Amino acid sequence: MPQAESANATRHSNPKFDSLARNEFILLFAVIDAGHCTHLFGDEKVATQNQDLKDAGLKVTLPRVKILQMFATNDSGHLSAEDIYKALQETGEDVGLATVYRVLTQFEAAGLITKHNFDGTHAIYELATDDHHDHMINIKTGEVIEFVDSLIEQRQHQIAAEHGLTIVGHSLVLYVKKAE
Repeated sequence: MPQAESANATRHSNPKFDSLARNEFILLFAVIDAGHCTHLFGDEKVATQNQDLKDAGLKVTLPRVKILQMFATNDSGHLSAEDIYKALQETGEDVGLATVYRVLTQFEAAGLITKHNFDGTHAIYELATDDHHDHMINIKTGEVIEFVDSLIEQRQHQIAAEHGLTIVGHSLVLYVKKAE
């Protein structure tokens, strides 16, 4: 999905999952040599995802694949551990909450997902991307809205330069409510 410019807000996808058709996954699992799991989404990028897990020192397991699939197919793009756990339980998966937290921690360490603590206590995760974006959090509903605004980005760099500095990273979170 294309990124939004200016005041238009939208969710964008991780380049690793761009060509995967949302909500059209056919998930087949086959256990092969020494417990390694290969799955097919009808897309060759899955092999890359498996390799990313292996490169991070993670064995490709059913819970990891299921959780990764949830991120790739989620319309909001942002999930909590509890969201993942509930969704897995609703589909009859026998994955405990502790396993979900462990997998999320491993994915974060591997650079596959990014963790946010927008409200200071509740962690939300999203697929890691190379594309920079900022967030708006609706304080009434908890909805997370991603946006990109080139004017804001330019102004931040100008402000840093005015102070003799260069931005090496930043996070912008706007807490919003519906206009009355």
